[in-house]
Amino acid sequence: MAVDAQGEQLRADILNAAAKLFGEYGYQAVGVDAIAREADVAKRTLYRYFSSKDELVLEYLGVEAAQFLTWLRKSTESARTPLEKVKAFFSALAERTSSHHCRGCPFQMALGEYPDPDHAANRLARRHKEAIRTELEKWSTAAGFRDIAGTAHRLYLLMEGAWAYARLHGASPPQVPVEHRAAALNHAVILLISGGLYAETLTAAMES
Repeated sequence: MAVDAQGEQLRADILNAAAKLFGEYGYQAVGVDAIAREADVAKRTLYRYFSSKDELVLEYLGVEAAQFLTWLRKSTESARTPLEKVKAFFSALAERTSSHHCRGCPFQMALGEYPDPDHAANRLARRHKEAIRTELEKWSTAAGFRDIAGTAHRLYLLMEGAWAYARLHGASPPQVPVEHRAAALNHAVILLISGGLYAETLTAAMES
């Protein structure tokens, strides 16, 4: 559907309202009426730009996926080696998941609320997660880890744990200061990649 500049702004307002409510309350708990109120538009206006809430969910997830991959590239672009890329990614992730604006991972939430593997939201979320896992495997391969699949899987689990913690406990629980959470994640990554998982050639190089 072709829209003018005003229409594009309305569409963006609706999507931003949906994103805010999805982040706070999840997908299933948020109805079209609530999104229309948050966007300050009539429900018929919302349906002019989005045929259903499912379409809104998919649009939101698609935007989030694209933005996350862009963020991933930017957060690691200054790294000189694959190992530095791993460290840079998790350092940036620690900062991101400790932000007061973080409400956890929208893709974890989608997989939990849309468990049917044939549902479009579930498929989109799994594709996104696999794209991130592929990046971790590429970095693990290039870094020369002995157990590439195992190392990538452990890194993936650390990432998922950071997102889950942010969703479960909020941005800054008083018992765990933000800086401690970030330090804990970075320390876990350092322990993982320094725990005898390098290829023999890299181990020898480090000991020489």
